[in-house]
Amino acid sequence: MLQERKLSLEVSVCIITYNHASFISKAIESVMEQKFPYDYEVLIYDDCSDDGTSEIVREYGEKYPDRIKFLIQKSNVGPLRNWEQLQNAAKGKFIAYMEGDDYWIDDKKLYDQYSLLIENEDYSAVVTHGYFQDTTTSKMVHAKIPSINSRNQRNIFHALYDFKSPWLSSSILYRNDLWVNGPDWYNYKYLNGDFFLDIVLCLNAPIFFLDKMSVVHRHHSGGRWTSRGSQAIFLAKNKLKVLFFLSRKVQLDQFGKYFRYHERILFDFLVRNWRGFLASLDAGELYFLFKPGFIRRSLLRIQRRVEV
Repeated sequence: MLQERKLSLEVSVCIITYNHASFISKAIESVMEQKFPYDYEVLIYDDCSDDGTSEIVREYGEKYPDRIKFLIQKSNVGPLRNWEQLQNAAKGKFIAYMEGDDYWIDDKKLYDQYSLLIENEDYSAVVTHGYFQDTTTSKMVHAKIPSINSRNQRNIFHALYDFKSPWLSSSILYRNDLWVNGPDWYNYKYLNGDFFLDIVLCLNAPIFFLDKMSVVHRHHSGGRWTSRGSQAIFLAKNKLKVLFFLSRKVQLDQFGKYFRYHERILFDFLVRNWRGFLASLDAGELYFLFKPGFIRRSLLRIQRRVEV
């Protein structure tokens, strides 16, 4: 459970790392090179790495003791539990998230995002543009621009339509108070923190997209996905979890068409991959999946397929 606390600094840069020995130094250096004139801290949580990452993190913590605070986990707890602990420890009014294998390429990234949030109190967060980099070839390509309106704003309708976080996770700066005093329906079982953060922030206020290249997200063999099959189940279960919690906590009348759309996608996926998907669900998710409304609509879809 996230804890309410005094936010005494302007920004907390929160870095989660695991077995990033080849990458973590560049990530930390890119943060330390920021031209940001206000009080900020750097929190680094290492998830019990076994490749030398922990030692590198400790060296930077000892080199910059007034700026960097670090924690080396005694066992592997996973990225979302690390994220929850970081959120509870962060003292910044704003949080910049970074993964240990990414890095920033704009030394005014924090300043520009911070200035936008100070000047626009109706923004929940600012994300930026960036690159994907293949570590094998070093080739970099532009990341996709997230769904936004003509004013570069991303709102809850974009989030529900996409049902994923298309912005680069290491590009975001968001208001910590939206999370500290936010909904009580977060728990560390969520599979994808970016996805859930996108929903929570957009429910509160628009996310602003700053069209400026400021971050590089690396693709490498130690990345998140292990296979197309596991990725598909990961994404489908992620959608189901968000639908389940939103259905209990949020007035959904105005979002009905978005939920029906994603229910249809989940149904189609379930028809093709029912064994692995059902085996991964807990009791609450099974209840949501098989409640009368979903079953009735699913039967109608099956009937239409048979008739065709």
